[in-house]
Amino acid sequence: GKSTLFNRLTQSEVVTKDGLFITLDSTLRKVDPEQGDYLVSDTVGFIDKLPHDLIKAFKTTLMEVETADLLLHVVDVSNHNVEAQITVVNQVLADIGAGNKKVMMIYNKIDKLSPEDREALILKNQQAVEALTLYISAKEGLGVDILFETIGRVLIGEKRQIKLLIPYDDNKSLALLHEMKVVEEIDYQAEGNLVTIEMTEDF
Repeated sequence: GKSTLFNRLTQSEVVTKDGLFITLDSTLRKVDPEQGDYLVSDTVGFIDKLPHDLIKAFKTTLMEVETADLLLHVVDVSNHNVEAQITVVNQVLADIGAGNKKVMMIYNKIDKLSPEDREALILKNQQAVEALTLYISAKEGLGVDILFETIGRVLIGEKRQIKLLIPYDDNKSLALLHEMKVVEEIDYQAEGNLVTIEMTEDF
């Protein structure tokens, strides 16, 4: 489900098939522009006891794992061996020196579950605002909105709204805010422009 999720995040058309090593080379794309300003890489899947010569062959994709700000660990929630697969990936990450990376657990393919289980997991997403564990269906788009929101919060920071009163003769400041694309609303008052902007703590 990694490539399906990648396509959903980036509006791309990377090949999606079931099977090992369908994605051999890492693919780098910019995320959907409306959802943020960062890059997403679709990497090779990890298997148990990955041979050392195979690790060398996938050096490029593993280097991207090492340099990433956030790893999305995508697992098939409908797979009975899901816990064993998670253990394998964590071991490979440790083996390549990326065991301390910030990881978001993405339990994919909730569309394969019963409607009751699916709804319960979607509700769990909404309740766990700070958690880096989400339940989605990349194929159906379920839970993808909150995934975008969570990734943005982790990479960019929490957004908050601020109101600024800018005098009418201070066109420079207003133009700068527009250039930075943070202006949400402008209310024209007697004293000047009351501008509502949305910014992060790192603004």
